[in-house]
Amino acid sequence: MKTCTLNEVQDSLIGQHGTPERDRFEYELQMDLIGQAINGDAPGTQLDPGSIGQTYWCSKVPDIED
Repeated sequence: MKTCTLNEVQDSLIGQHGTPERDRFEYELQMDLIGQAINGDAPGTQLDPGSIGQTYWCSKVPDIED
């Protein structure tokens, strides 16, 4: 029985890194994972909307003054 890595399977089924199909697949996967974390669908990943920016994009959200 031949074994393959996950990357080899993805390359053959979806496309190589950098192709539009692979980029779209990886983008949709990231959006799905973030959606699951927001909704609490994945165990231990429930987030409130206020903490999403700090968790995913930056460590500290700067204060904005008018």
